[in-house]
Amino acid sequence: MSENQQPEEKPVAVGSLQKDREARTFVVVRQDDESGVSGVGTIVEGVEFSNGQVVVRWLTAVNSVAVFNSLEDFLKVHVKSHLINRTILTFSDGEETIYQKRNSATEDGEK
Repeated sequence: MSENQQPEEKPVAVGSLQKDREARTFVVVRQDDESGVSGVGTIVEGVEFSNGQVVVRWLTAVNSVAVFNSLEDFLKVHVKSHLINRTILTFSDGEETIYQKRNSATEDGEK
C-alpha cells in the first residue's frame, strides 16, 4: 500500500446472531381454506432467523414474501385467526404444531 492509500474499510454486521439458537425453516399446511384465497396443502415456506424475525413466502397463485418481527406475529395474523382451516406448522427439525378449532365452544388453539 502506498503512502496516500487508505486501508480498505470492511463492512460491519448490524444485526446480532443469537448464540443459543440458529435459523430454522418451516412449512405451513392448511387442511381447509375458509376464504378460498390461499388454497389447501402446503401454502407457505418460511424461515425463523436467530433473532426471532420470520420471513414467509406464499406459495399461492399470487406469490408474495412477507417479513414479521416474530413467529407469534405471523401466527396471530395468518393462523390463529383462522382456526377453522386446520393449519399445521412443521419445522425442518421435526417440531410440529396443529392449529384447529377444538370440539368445545370455549377452547380454540394448539394441539
